[in-house]
Amino acid sequence: MLGTGFKPSVTALTFLALPPILMNTAVSFASVPAATLEAAAAMGMTAVQIFCKVKAPLALPLVLAGFKTAAVEVVASATLAAYIGGGGLGVIIFTGLGLMRTELLVIGGASVAALSVLIDFLLSGLEKKVQTALFG
Repeated sequence: MLGTGFKPSVTALTFLALPPILMNTAVSFASVPAATLEAAAAMGMTAVQIFCKVKAPLALPLVLAGFKTAAVEVVASATLAAYIGGGGLGVIIFTGLGLMRTELLVIGGASVAALSVLIDFLLSGLEKKVQTALFG
């Protein structure tokens, strides 16, 4: 169907990213305290206002954590895209495996690990900025 190359790699990585995002989103909205929602309704807020001003801001940190988890998973798993011609750092790793050259494995693996840690660090910073903007 999709064949090999870049398109199927991006498709597979997109599907890989969906579960942590969807799960965290569902859990985050379900974990908004009922007392908070009841207080918002008692103050006269409409359903849209409750969602926009109460539910979404309270759920956002966990939703962002799902995006962060998904991004780190995708970066770490993107090395497998080289197996179907998607390119990337996986080429170095698979070349190292094929040639039995440990230095290529170390270079590829360390690069993927460093990129994963960098993505986690950057998205953690974004998460903190969003929380500060929302909650002061």
